[in-house]
Amino acid sequence: YCGAPDLKALHKASFVKITAAGIADHFHLSPAYCGRLFKEEQGMSILQYLHNERIAQAKPRLFDTDDKLEYIALQVGYSEISSFYAQFKRIMNMTPEQYRKLSRKRERM
Repeated sequence: YCGAPDLKALHKASFVKITAAGIADHFHLSPAYCGRLFKEEQGMSILQYLHNERIAQAKPRLFDTDDKLEYIALQVGYSEISSFYAQFKRIMNMTPEQYRKLSRKRERM
């Protein structure tokens, strides 16, 4: 089995370093087979799941800190800021800057 509950435990140990291939290796499965099992159980690919989790971890950092976006992207596992921007916009339907500004504006209301 190659499911999300088991991945939650892996996140705590080393979230930033998690990859689909690393997950398959952890469970002693081929990457293709692990990916199929995961998608059957979770309804999304491992990569989609990792992007969702990384963006979920970025949101409080955007709200609570004034850290640069590049630093936040690195903290949550993106080595390329362009990937962070693209995934954030795909998942949240806004840029990280828009999210930071909007969430802080709502907090002041």
